[in-house]
Amino acid sequence: MKTRLSSPLTRKLALLSVLSGALALADAEETARPPMGPPGGLTGLKTGDPLADWNSNRVWTAADGRKLQAEILNVDGETAVFRLQNGVEASIPLSRLSKEDNVFIAEWVALSKFFNLGYKHSRNVTNVAEAGLLDGAFAKEGKIHETRHFRFECDEALRAEVVADFSKLFEATYNAVAINPLGLALARPAEAKFPVRLFANKEDYLRAGGSASAAGVYLLKDRVMLVPLESLGLAKSGSGGDAWKKARDYDPATLIHETTHALTDQWLPYVPMWFAEGFPEFIAAIPYHDGTFDFGKMDAGLVARIEKKFGGSVARFQPVEPAELMGLRPGKFMGATDPEEPQFILDPVRPFQIQLVKKSEDTSKTATSTGDPSPPGSGSAKPLSTSFINRITRRIGSPEPDLEVLHRYSSSMLLVDKFLRGGQEEAFRRYLFALLYGEWDRNAYIAQYDATLGDYRARVNRQIDEFNAQLRRLSGEIDAYNAMVSRKNAGEDVTLPPRPGDPVVPDALPVPEILANPRKPTELSNKALLERAELALKVPQSLTLPR
Repeated sequence: MKTRLSSPLTRKLALLSVLSGALALADAEETARPPMGPPGGLTGLKTGDPLADWNSNRVWTAADGRKLQAEILNVDGETAVFRLQNGVEASIPLSRLSKEDNVFIAEWVALSKFFNLGYKHSRNVTNVAEAGLLDGAFAKEGKIHETRHFRFECDEALRAEVVADFSKLFEATYNAVAINPLGLALARPAEAKFPVRLFANKEDYLRAGGSASAAGVYLLKDRVMLVPLESLGLAKSGSGGDAWKKARDYDPATLIHETTHALTDQWLPYVPMWFAEGFPEFIAAIPYHDGTFDFGKMDAGLVARIEKKFGGSVARFQPVEPAELMGLRPGKFMGATDPEEPQFILDPVRPFQIQLVKKSEDTSKTATSTGDPSPPGSGSAKPLSTSFINRITRRIGSPEPDLEVLHRYSSSMLLVDKFLRGGQEEAFRRYLFALLYGEWDRNAYIAQYDATLGDYRARVNRQIDEFNAQLRRLSGEIDAYNAMVSRKNAGEDVTLPPRPGDPVVPDALPVPEILANPRKPTELSNKALLERAELALKVPQSLTLPR
């Protein structure tokens, strides 16, 4: 009787090659995400108030155990600069500090971009905050001017007194934001100074990226303020009308608003619109005159700001309820159609197992698998910029009269005031920190998921490669056995080698927990992040104008 063992090699290799190709698919397209935050998470989290948990002034421990009370001022490479209790500054190599202090410093550096961790309540907000600077005192008529922190240019000449006023305004706003009780860090300009572009021609303003529906804008991508002179109440001066001066309706509020955007630029990807616009409105509402913000007249400033927006009548203003205001997505806040929030989808991964399946019509075996470490669409968050302010919307700023938008701006201003002057400064900082920490945590989790999935895919591919190698060896053994069978069937006196056995199927690859049970889209959503952050605040039921 003739015998022959058919080889299943061709079918096996073909199927496994297809599986291996599917596993090598590229991850879903990455979208822009804010920075990941400090390495290894935040270990100093205790109260949730960064000014307490990462305060710059603390007791430091040297590697040899000695203690030092000092305030950290800066980190330059591998050296930290401290202010000692006697006021002397000293540079200390990080290698001379304890491991715990080095972890603290890494976190401090990351958080210092957002909070002034050395903030001291040296001034009460009811006091007058003066610029105390000479910037602009010797200003001359012209188009390009610089102050200590700003560089502003106009397409036409400004009168010297206007240049001086603007110079003092920019620096006074810088100080007003710096002393705010939230303890926010001031943004660092992309170049040496914060750029400002002023426009005599409205068309030039629009061509540069300004908005026809805004009195001024801050371009997020370019990090520059654009303001048309007409929105400030400036007019041509002199018989020739060749320079701009202040007119009767001169109002610097738009410039203060946009300057505040520039000074808090680092926060814009992390905060919802009610704060992104409400905080600049709050600063712009503080009565300002000739380099001085008078916090003592804040109530009158809030009312005047709303009167200005609503044609001189606060009766036309109806505050938006805080709960509604705080839940508005960017497009809706600005009066546009806002689509549903795209979701972060991390698909669960099933265990991968190679199997051999016996066909019913014959005794040959083919390889198949159960589970799939790369289900369609898995691999990373889809497709969403994690910013609360959509980066596709490239500009934010002071709106022209659109009643619904004006209601939201003014309501946001009152809500910021409610939190800041209602004894919730610390809670407000915890809220902002929770947004920041939640974003970092979400990004770190997604990065961990992606890295773990990549490692799991690599291990599956190695298992497939090893099994394919085993099948190739088995194929050789089958060919050799079949050749001997053919010779024996032809009448040769040969001894058949041992019959090749079945391939050894490897055990199923276990799936790491983060892949088997990833966080649900509802847990990763901006809505969930906001709701968790709001637990730090006592959100008022309604808003009212100060009396």
